[in-house]
Amino acid sequence: MSGRLDIYELSGIRWIIGQTMALVSLVGAFSIDLGASGLLSAAIVAILFVLAFPRLIPLLPALFWRIAPVGLLALIVADFVMSRGDVLPPLFRMIVILTLYRAIQARSPREDMQLLLLTLFLILITGVLSLEITFGLQMLIYAPLAMGLLFTANLSHSRNMAGIQKEALQVFYCDGWITLFRRLLIRVDRRTLLAGTGLFFLTTSMALALFLFMPRFDIGAALPFPRLQTAQSLTGFSDHVKYGDVVDILNDDAIAMRVDVEMESIPARPYWRMVTLDAYYDGGFMVSPKVARERRTLNNYRFDFDNSTSGTDENAIWTLYLEGGISAYLPAGDSFNTLRFKNRIELQVHDLTRVLKTNETNATTLSLRYEGLDFGGTLPIDKSDLELTGLKPILLDTSDPTYLKDISYPATTLVVPSGRENLSILNAALRKTGRLGNRSVEEFSNRVVAYLQSGRGYSLDTKIPSGDAESVLRWVDSGIDGHCELYAGAFVLISRYAGVPARLVTGYAGGDWNGYENYFMVRHRNAHAWVEVFDSTKGWIRVDPTPGYLVDPGSVDNALAVGGLRLDDTWRAYLDSLKVLWFRRVIQFDSTDQLEMADSVKGVGLVSFDWLKEKAKALRSSLNRDWQQGIRSGKWSALVRDLSMPTGVVVIILVFVFLIRQIRKRDHYETFMRKKAGRLLGSLSGILTPSTQGYQSLLVIRYGPVDAWPDNTESYLKQLGRHPKRFTGVSNP
Repeated sequence: MSGRLDIYELSGIRWIIGQTMALVSLVGAFSIDLGASGLLSAAIVAILFVLAFPRLIPLLPALFWRIAPVGLLALIVADFVMSRGDVLPPLFRMIVILTLYRAIQARSPREDMQLLLLTLFLILITGVLSLEITFGLQMLIYAPLAMGLLFTANLSHSRNMAGIQKEALQVFYCDGWITLFRRLLIRVDRRTLLAGTGLFFLTTSMALALFLFMPRFDIGAALPFPRLQTAQSLTGFSDHVKYGDVVDILNDDAIAMRVDVEMESIPARPYWRMVTLDAYYDGGFMVSPKVARERRTLNNYRFDFDNSTSGTDENAIWTLYLEGGISAYLPAGDSFNTLRFKNRIELQVHDLTRVLKTNETNATTLSLRYEGLDFGGTLPIDKSDLELTGLKPILLDTSDPTYLKDISYPATTLVVPSGRENLSILNAALRKTGRLGNRSVEEFSNRVVAYLQSGRGYSLDTKIPSGDAESVLRWVDSGIDGHCELYAGAFVLISRYAGVPARLVTGYAGGDWNGYENYFMVRHRNAHAWVEVFDSTKGWIRVDPTPGYLVDPGSVDNALAVGGLRLDDTWRAYLDSLKVLWFRRVIQFDSTDQLEMADSVKGVGLVSFDWLKEKAKALRSSLNRDWQQGIRSGKWSALVRDLSMPTGVVVIILVFVFLIRQIRKRDHYETFMRKKAGRLLGSLSGILTPSTQGYQSLLVIRYGPVDAWPDNTESYLKQLGRHPKRFTGVSNP
């Protein structure tokens, strides 16, 4: 059997590598939602089918390959036209179709290069849009495959295979790809495999070095960047929330966002405001038209706000990784100084309620960073809020949204549903809580919370009795357990009826603490609803009437110590921590991280240098002391003991080097002898002439067959190197 692969075996290996590259790129593309899941599944199935039965490819008629490009072109053009200006999804589907078309063919080396470019583009667009850790795993698998394809393609060109296509799969006519793989294992050259492995690690190291040390620029400020968007969002975080919408989210244990915090004392239960709903309508709450309409639209990647309050940690940094499909509304604290994104984004700022929103819901993970974020529980007064001074409760039929044409924010925060049944329940509530009167807003709020929680507990399975009153008021009258929506909604209506403006807020509260990388894992079950009441002297004050949320658990450290915060150290938490490490060390890596890394490396180097300097100084002092003692007393044992360790280290290193050289010499004896003969030819060129015996012997060892070498070649070369003049005799012709 020949030691080399023939042209058909080489082509078959190249074809299998191409199929594998296509599969790797297509599988990773599932991490982004571009409406191509069905197409991706069909492409993977088709490639696996031709991979299992490659002998079927040459059986396809030539007419198919002539018609297919025309049909694909028509399909791609129609897809772009029907997308109505949204270029990204049809572009992605086009790459998938072209990848599939090239993958199911018997390809020439040039067409393999086309497949390499298509799959590389597919992986890059998937990684850039999704920012998932799977992109890194894909590249680790894809890179050696791409190097293998380039290597086999170059071999194919060197053997004049550029025009071979259908004949290239001839190896599969009689044998399958498993048989081909066995032949490859037999004929593979170990040195070539080791060289390829070394080249892979070398290129990977170079790429890592470029990533770490290449200067970082804030290109996000200058360049817009495509983001995947979706029309879907969670029902509890939309402009209109009905009772039960937030509860639907609470039954989901999936992670909604991960929160990385850099500050001294981290609050154990941060309240992430997302949607502020001021208008009561149809048994639920909604964002009134004025609040939705009056907004600022900003386009940048960094947004500065003068929202800091007293006690805010100006150096606090909160980095959020918000999962896709949650909401167009962004989670935020009560105040902050700066909001940053990785790239330019169009941000809607609703100043009336201090809510942030993007144009559409992000379909993939969105990274945002707050600086100077605060969860103090109080929002400052807006100038429009001053209109609330002196206003009375507004009783209206809230089943018809047309009332919002006459009543606008902030008056909507005093609207109460009219009707005899509704007012009867509200009057009964105020008889127990007492009206505002001379009480402060905080004191009144505490009385309402105590009334709602009296005799009630928490339950996600609440059956509200039927009746003519609003459902939330029927729940108040029933005295049964309830969930956060019912407690918050009831508080809002009772507060408004007492003349205290109130609005409902939905978002997330708290989360689990990851025990491996120390960050919040905020799950959908942490979705929550609470209330903001208006105090003309302080602003909008957060009130959480849900049982179990009244007491602040304090900092993370304190809450973990007393069980007020759940520590998640399961294997699932460990896997999730790897994703956060990916975001920390790769996605969020910027010039600041580069400077910190440089300082760390510098610090380690200085510490190591100081340690070595101290050890050398101590050894020199010890040797000098023992030397003087040996001279005086004639006892040299202490000096020998001091020298034993460094001498032993040097000896071990020399022995190790010697053994490595002997092993290499034994395993590659022929190569070793030929290289030594080559070196002697160069170094002895001034002593040995081409006609001398020594010169001719060196030529034979360097280039000739092994059986023509002198006996005991190694000893011969040693003698020749030491005494070359002994071998200057003229060689016999």
